Amino acid sequence: MIASKDRRSNKPSVTEGSFKLGSELLNQNEILESRIYALQKSLEAANQTIKEKDIIIELKDAEMKGLKDNLAHFEERLNKVNEESQLQQIKLGHQNNLIEDMKVKVQVLETQAHALTEALISCEQSVEGQLKEKFKIGKCII
Repeated sequence: MIASKDRRSNKPSVTEGSFKLGSELLNQNEILESRIYALQKSLEAANQTIKEKDIIIELKDAEMKGLKDNLAHFEERLNKVNEESQLQQIKLGHQNNLIEDMKVKVQVLETQAHALTEALISCEQSVEGQLKEKFKIGKCII
């Protein structure tokens, strides 16, 4: 039995105050349980999002590792190609030097051949001149 007020005083009775306090506590408890439930759901959603993002990060890490491996492979190939290119440049430079040497030798030989031709022409002219003189001397003696 709940008494509303003590008849001797206008104060509410202990039972009514306890009921009111209990009711308020139950109401606050429901509010707190509701907030806890909402926070748990929010935490679950956040954890799920974190798991999904972790998976994405792992995939991106694997992709980056693959790209780094490819980059290292291509850098290695590029270094080999550059080394080969440098060797070819050295060989080409050596061959160009040989070609230049040959050109100089050909020019020297051409100059020598021209000089020999001039000398032969000069000798022929000298021999012809001497033969003409001997022919004239021979006619004069006869």
